[in-house]
Formats: sequence, structure tokens, C-alpha cells
Amino acid sequence: MNFRKIYWQRLRQAQAVNVKYLRFLFNDNFVMFLIIFFGLVLIAFRILLSHPNSSPFWQTGWWQYGSFVWLIIGLQFGDLVTLIKPADRLFFLGNDRDMVRHYLPEALRFSYVLAVVWQLGFVLAISPILVRIGIDNPIIVSAMIAFLCSYKLVLLMQVREKLFLRPRSDFTVVIFERGTLPEAMLYHFLYPAVGLGLVMFMPTTISVIFTACWLALLGLIWLWHHRTSRLKWDSYAMNWEATIQHANRHNRRLERFYALFAETPRQERLVRRRAYLDPLLHWFVDGRPVNYRLFITRFFRSDTILPIVFRLCLLADLILINLSKSSIIISATVAAVVVFLVDFQILPLFADTRQNLWTRILPIGINRQRSDFTQIMLNINLTVTLVMLLANIFMPVHLIATAIGGLLMIAFMRLFYIPRYLNKIQ
Repeated sequence: MNFRKIYWQRLRQAQAVNVKYLRFLFNDNFVMFLIIFFGLVLIAFRILLSHPNSSPFWQTGWWQYGSFVWLIIGLQFGDLVTLIKPADRLFFLGNDRDMVRHYLPEALRFSYVLAVVWQLGFVLAISPILVRIGIDNPIIVSAMIAFLCSYKLVLLMQVREKLFLRPRSDFTVVIFERGTLPEAMLYHFLYPAVGLGLVMFMPTTISVIFTACWLALLGLIWLWHHRTSRLKWDSYAMNWEATIQHANRHNRRLERFYALFAETPRQERLVRRRAYLDPLLHWFVDGRPVNYRLFITRFFRSDTILPIVFRLCLLADLILINLSKSSIIISATVAAVVVFLVDFQILPLFADTRQNLWTRILPIGINRQRSDFTQIMLNINLTVTLVMLLANIFMPVHLIATAIGGLLMIAFMRLFYIPRYLNKIQ
């Protein structure tokens, strides 16, 4: 079997699935969100860049620390795309040598190209801020990009090593047990923080010398590793359990991303009890009808809907706080858009609950179920609007604008959109 060809065939199939999912993702709601979001980002950058370089606004160390943390976060994006399937444990049985020699190198190359795109995107996103805080030397910027891209290669290779029953290199240093939180903190945050700090905050000469030594050391290790590996191809064995788990985690992350703004065909729905929310849940369901309690309990214990609503509220507060000096129209627009997106995430819960046979045979009419669900939507929308008002609590004008935007959207959803959506579900 040609394992290189197998990988690229699977990659084309995966891309076809991604294109299919993107058709679900780029619906009218998501496009509207992107337009508003990028518009707000441009306004925020315009407000930031209106301050001159010599302004005390840029002289604080928070901007440097924030840029530093942003780039460290960027290193966490881009995983090893193996495209392994559970049945490969049987289909590729006895072909571990070819998997190690041909299949995984192709996966590493493709994953590294995607990872480099991620790193360049994160650097480009804060390039105006880097210029304002004085990191505008082309040599420093080049050294920073070189370190980020090369260290990302190290992280991808480390992930690949975990797919074998034992590390391939004789020089592998095991400080913590593989796959533990201390190991992740060490390799994903501590080591890159030290290296990136030397590149960004040290004088140009030290930064260049450190980057050159780092790249040279990395090249020597790779040459030695490649040379010794060619002599021991037959001694390598795949850890199929770890490999399949890694591929499944990658697939779940992709599906959860697509599920943020659209229902996907293979979207999984998990239930997770959050004991710390039980007092709040009891307060919501106390004295309520049975159907109301059912819907609100599923909302609180959903593995996808509740975290998405929480992130939308957090994002809205951050936007409202950062754009507090902008027009009040922006505050009202942000509130309206967030309410709409929250409702867009919660509405599929009604149809999903109705799919259960025992729910449909309850002696409760469909009109009563729709009424209870609409009341839940109203309570959640009012809670979300209240959370957004907290961001403008010290700015009365923006507070009123946010309240007006949120309440107008709530009225529109309650009177027109939600009834029209629920009437389609039998």
C-alpha cells in the first residue's frame, strides 16, 4: 500500500466534508455576525491607533505583556492532523513501519503548513500594536516569527512521538509523565514563554544570537534524529489507542467549531451535570410546570449550548467595555446581535427535546410546550441583557442604549421569529 497516497486521499475527503460543513456555517446569521464583528474590530483599532506613539497610553507595560500572551496563545492553535479512523487498527495491522515512515511524515508536513499560517495570522493581527509599542524592527519581527514557527514544529513532533509505544529518539528527556498537565504547562507555556521573552524584550543582538543558536540546535537535533531513525524503522510500533483518541479529539473540536453557529449533521449532544449550578437551576425551576423544568434542565446541562451562551456574553461585555467611547449605536447593535445569536443557539433545543419519544407522549399539548419554551427564551434573553448592562454600569448613556438594543431584539424574537420557528416543528 502507498501510505502517502492514502493520506492525501483522506485529506481530500476531509476537505470535502469541511466544504459541506462550511455551507452550513456561512449562513445569513454567521455572515451578519462576521460583518459586525470585523466592523467593531476595525473601530477598536482606529480608536487605539488614534493615540500617538509617544503617548503615555502606549508606554505602559500592559501592551507588551498582552502581545506576549497573545502570541503564546497562538502557539496552541494548529494540531497534528492524522485523519486516522478507528478501523485502521485492523486494516493497517502489521504495517507500523510504513505508517511511521510514510503516513505520519505526510501528516506532519501538512499540519506544519497549517500551523505556520496560524502563527502568521496571530502576528499579523497585532502588528499595528507591535509597531506602536516599539517592536517594529524587521530583524526582531523576523526572529520572533522564526522562533514561533520553529517551536510549533517542536510541539507537533512531540505530539507525533506520543503516537508511538515508545519515543523514537534516544535523547528524549522525560521530566513528567507523558500526557499530564505539568508536561503540557512546561512545553506549551513555560518553555515558549522564556524563548519568546528573550526574542521580544532583549536587545537586538541578544535576540538574533538566541534565535540563531536555537535554529542551529534544532537543525542538529533533527539531523541526528533523522539519521538514527533510518537505522531503526522496524523497531517502531504504533500506539493505536492513543492515535485513535487523538484523531477523535481533533474531529470533535472541528465539529464543535462548526456547531457554534449552525447545526451540523454529525453534531454530538452530550449531557453534563454542573453541580455548582444546581442552586441556580433550582431557583429557575421552583414552582414551574413540568415541561418548563425539562427544557431549562436540558439547557443547564447541555455540553454545547450553555458554554456558547456564556462565551457570547463574555465577548459582548469585552466589546462593550473596549468601545465605551464610541457611538451609542454600536452599543445598541452589539446588544441586539448578541441576543439574536443566543436565541439562535437555544432554539434547536426545542426540536431536539421533541425527538425523544417519551417527550412526545407526555399529556401536554404542543401549544403548551411552545408557550413554556418561549417563556424560557424570554427569561434567558433578559438575563443576557442584564449581563451586558453590567459592562456599561458606569456609563448611563451607553447603558440606556444597550438596554434599548437588547429589549428591541427580545421583542422582535418573541413576537415574530420564535413563534415562526416553533410553528414549523410538529
